[in-house]
Amino acid sequence: MARIVNVYHLAQFFLRATVWLEWVPSAANMADLPSRLDYETYFLHVPSSEWVVSALPPPPLWRGGFRPLAACVERMLAA
Repeated sequence: MARIVNVYHLAQFFLRATVWLEWVPSAANMADLPSRLDYETYFLHVPSSEWVVSALPPPPLWRGGFRPLAACVERMLAA
């Protein structure tokens, strides 16, 4: 889990993103709809959204050092 959190924060850093995180009940959380495979409702409420393929660094990089992982995340975001 620490590696996943590191990749998340690396992505924020390389994108120069400012992110606000806040807990909300699941039923009120629009972001939970895709995780429940309810894409139809999600796209109905957020019509400007689009489906994109997400990618993660390859498994060997997760177990290696931080610098190669960071370099891979930076390259992926630049592509």
